[in-house]
Amino acid sequence: MGGNDLEDKYEVLQSIILPKTGEKEFLMATQQQLVKEFSFKIGAFIEDIKLTTLAGEPLPADYVANGGTICNFDYIKKEGYLYIFRFEGNDYYKIGYSKDAWQCATDGWWDRNHPSALCKKLDINHCSLVGLCSANRDDEEKLHTHFHGPAKRGQPREFYSENEMAQIKTYMTEHFRVAQPEMIKYRPYSEKRSINPPRMNCAGCGFGEIPKCPECGKEIKCGKIARHIQQVHKKIRTE
Repeated sequence: MGGNDLEDKYEVLQSIILPKTGEKEFLMATQQQLVKEFSFKIGAFIEDIKLTTLAGEPLPADYVANGGTICNFDYIKKEGYLYIFRFEGNDYYKIGYSKDAWQCATDGWWDRNHPSALCKKLDINHCSLVGLCSANRDDEEKLHTHFHGPAKRGQPREFYSENEMAQIKTYMTEHFRVAQPEMIKYRPYSEKRSINPPRMNCAGCGFGEIPKCPECGKEIKCGKIARHIQQVHKKIRTE
């Protein structure tokens, strides 16, 4: 089974050895299995993949049984995922968007407004992935706005309690394709990709003071110290 991806450059070729019996039912089941494996390989849902013959016609269920081995495909690819992480030892969940949900949790959400019950627990060491849906960045904002309203300063709108999850799961099922169970697995990382200094003063997390630049001592209330050093001090050194 082969075809072109969104850029019409990537080709996937899946060959099969036809059984000697040639039973049509077996070959039709084989075709279904190949489509399932192919959808998982490209990270798409079967219902979102449009499979067609080389002539551009919808792929019949007995395509392989009748000797077909190559077809075309097209699908709408989402940029990333809406994820749901459940925190251990309490009734809170973190819902957000990322192109890599596991890495996002590894980095942690230390720069997010959060319930006090989650202080010092805002990374993968204290939570596990329980939900994943293909989505775009705008989908996250629509979800948060639907349940928590427009963004407000100091409001932990990305964290949800246990009693909200039933409605959220219904919302996500109605609006998105839920990922296959095989995709919802923790993938360990040997080191963090980045460190996010807190954007706020959270005494509970141990960030009670406003972060200061180690170069000049200036208070960086937004927490973007690395950017400040890069734009100000490294620029000065090169002049």
